[in-house]
Amino acid sequence: MSKKTNTIITEDKYVWRKIAAVLSGLLVVFLVLQVFALKAEIAEIKETTDKAQEATGYIMDFGTDLNEIRELLLLPTENYATLNGDDIETEDEGDTVIEDMFAYVHQIGVSKTIEENTTQVDEYLSTEEIGTLLQEQGLSRADGEYEIKDALDRALLRVGVSEEDGAIYLQNYFDEDIEINGDLSVAFESEIANMSALTGRIDVLDNARTELSSMLYESGDAYDALMEKGMKAEAEYDNGSSYDYYLVNQDQTRLATLTLAKASPEVVTWSDLTTGDMAPVEIDAAVLAALIEPLDASTLLEQKVAENREKLESLLSDAAFTKALSENSVEMSEAREDDTGIYYDLLALDGSVLSTIYVDKHTGKVMVTNGETKLELMAAVQEAESKKKPCFA
Repeated sequence: MSKKTNTIITEDKYVWRKIAAVLSGLLVVFLVLQVFALKAEIAEIKETTDKAQEATGYIMDFGTDLNEIRELLLLPTENYATLNGDDIETEDEGDTVIEDMFAYVHQIGVSKTIEENTTQVDEYLSTEEIGTLLQEQGLSRADGEYEIKDALDRALLRVGVSEEDGAIYLQNYFDEDIEINGDLSVAFESEIANMSALTGRIDVLDNARTELSSMLYESGDAYDALMEKGMKAEAEYDNGSSYDYYLVNQDQTRLATLTLAKASPEVVTWSDLTTGDMAPVEIDAAVLAALIEPLDASTLLEQKVAENREKLESLLSDAAFTKALSENSVEMSEAREDDTGIYYDLLALDGSVLSTIYVDKHTGKVMVTNGETKLELMAAVQEAESKKKPCFA
């Protein structure tokens, strides 16, 4: 082929590349125009949901095709997801405008009420009269705070403004709402004047907490019952309306709960977390000990050991297993036990030990040993199978 011919072919390839690029560019422009034309059409027919969704489907299809072409031209792709039906306000969605307006106006009103009532509370608590009243009762309020505390730093009263409706509220130590009836000063000063009644209730609660702490953490029948079962009581937990005491085993599994309600500390509620049983009981060490004693405090490991021991014990009286032993001229001994395991010897008829099956107390697994090697029972079965010699006719 001559040099002139090569030159013509090269020029032809270059021309066709230019033509392809131009055609592709025109196609891109054409598709873009179609996309925006369809977008305009959607704006005109948006009141008809079905048509809008159909048109949106066309747009998404064209958008996908357009992006494929843009990729071929090594141009960045575009996100046409903003043209989907989610951006089109349908007739049903338009109906929420009225509801939204009501909600918005309500929120404006609540915000205004919150601001006004917060100012009112701040001004009232900051007056000299309130400062004097609190001081006379041995109470205090830190600047900018809304809690009234005693010398023991207990929050006896709380004044606040609700975030939901902006209403002023007054609560005591027990989270009980106190009626205000539109006049904070009357309700507040009445509570201060009768503070001894509130502190008396708190003292009863604190005494109950002290009693329970002594019974569960220090000494007595309940404490001894916990120790004997390898259990303990977790630290007291303030649950808002109550103080909770969780009784756990060595796995830290919660087995029972004692709940001391702040509003009624004369009794505690006993909850057995295993059975779901619940009952109010006296705060009495002997009563609590009687409830603790029946609890199954075994750990998961202990349960596994007991379960596997029970299975092996059942074989000693199982007729089918007894027959299997006899057919293989093997006997199985009664269990012997030490700190590390529970053992069952497999014996030949002459009394010699063939192997020993045992439950490992450290893992709960059923193991097999011949005095030299130790294998899990399943692995021992597989090894025994592999040692069988093939029989030939």
